Amino acid sequence: MPGGSVVQLNVNPLVSNLWEKKDIIALKKYTQKISKMMFLILLPVLSVAAVIYPFFVRVIMNNSSYMESIPVFYILLPGVLILGVYYFAGGYLSMANFLNVALKNLIIVILYNALSCILLIHFAGFYGAAFSTCSTFILTALLIHYFVKKKMGISLISIRS
Repeated sequence: MPGGSVVQLNVNPLVSNLWEKKDIIALKKYTQKISKMMFLILLPVLSVAAVIYPFFVRVIMNNSSYMESIPVFYILLPGVLILGVYYFAGGYLSMANFLNVALKNLIIVILYNALSCILLIHFAGFYGAAFSTCSTFILTALLIHYFVKKKMGISLISIRS
């Protein structure tokens, strides 16, 4: 998530400062503001990409062998959206000095990714790899949310506006 990394680099100093000051209320508000902003940016961008990509493959690339990538692209989109919205918070645990929890999170994601790749590629081939990647992205976002909420008391997801 290169775009998420850019946001993370800009967010990290503020998050670190608010955490050090123990200003959890401001940190929650800031986090939810960033999540909402990321959603409002990514949803239209990915929607446009969903419309343009098949055209790009058919007309610009003009090679029928690339047509197989269109369903894979659509399989990956939900995972890209979900992880893209919350990826910026991936460093929260490290910044708050919960390094063991951050490591645990990473190990879970790596093990899940390896196992789901093995199973899904075996049963569904090319599309299995896409489902594995998409589900790994979603799992990563859910784990970031879970561990940040559990250890820091900050919810990344806000249903209210």
